[in-house]
Amino acid sequence: MNVLAGELVVESELAVDLFVDGRPAAKLYGPGILHLEFPDGEHDLTVYRGNGGEQLPVTLGAEPTLVRIGSTLLEASAAPLVEKEADASTGSVQMRLVQGPPVTLIWEGERHPIPRDGTLTFADLEPGEYRIEARSADLTYVWMRGTVHVQAGDEVVLALSEGRPTECFGRPEAWQPDR
Repeated sequence: MNVLAGELVVESELAVDLFVDGRPAAKLYGPGILHLEFPDGEHDLTVYRGNGGEQLPVTLGAEPTLVRIGSTLLEASAAPLVEKEADASTGSVQMRLVQGPPVTLIWEGERHPIPRDGTLTFADLEPGEYRIEARSADLTYVWMRGTVHVQAGDEVVLALSEGRPTECFGRPEAWQPDR
C-alpha cells in the first residue's frame, strides 16, 4: 500500500504543543517554523497554547498546508504556499483583524477601513519602510503604531487583536512597533 504524504507547515509566534489526530506530533519551545509530514487526507490538529487545546481541522494533499498560530490567531490555509521567486522585486503586507471591532488603518498617512474579521492587503510594495497605525473606527483609540520593513519577496502578515501586541508572520523581524 502506497500512502502519499502531505506537508503541514506550522508557523508559530509562541511556544505550543501540537497533536495530530489525538497523538503528540511536535512541541515548539518558542517562535518558529516547523515542517511535518502526515498521510494525505483529513486530520484533526489540536494546538495547546498554555491554557487548553483548540482543534483545527486540516486537509493535507499535494500542496503544503500552512497553519499560523499566535496568541489569538489560529488558522489553516488550504491554498498552496507561494514559492518566492529569486527575482521578486516587491513584497506584500496583509493586515488581518483577528479579534475586536472594526478598525481604521492609517498606512503612510492614508486611511483604510478594516471590517470585523477582515483583511487588507498591500501588494507590489517596493522594498522600504512603511509607517502604519491602527485606530478604532472613530479614530479616537490607537491600537498599534509602528513601521513595517518590506524586503523584496516578503509576504508579511500582521495580525491585529484589540488589547494585544501585533503579531507578525512571514518575516517576524519586519514589524517594529513604536516604543
